[in-house]
Amino acid sequence: TPFEAKSLSYRQALNLLTKSSDFRSSFNAALSASPFESFFWEMPCLTQKSAENRFEFVLVDAPALRTVKAQPRAFPQILDGNAKAEVRVFPNLGQDAVLVV
Repeated sequence: TPFEAKSLSYRQALNLLTKSSDFRSSFNAALSASPFESFFWEMPCLTQKSAENRFEFVLVDAPALRTVKAQPRAFPQILDGNAKAEVRVFPNLGQDAVLVV
């Protein structure tokens, strides 16, 4: 893909995820190529200062996720009411993590 050889900052990568369908396709293809059937996608905490750091993440094998069923209606008040919002930030149902969608 055209993005493989290029080192991006978090700011650049997030901008491309928002605005470039080619980048999103390449990124999704990279995730799909993972050897894991299910995985956690993790990255360091992101701040204004660290936004210029090199974009990196890890995929962690998550066998427990293989049997989890998606709950698309779990966050209707957040997802339905913000159709025009590009980014939504809210706590997960267990209140122990922050979700960024």
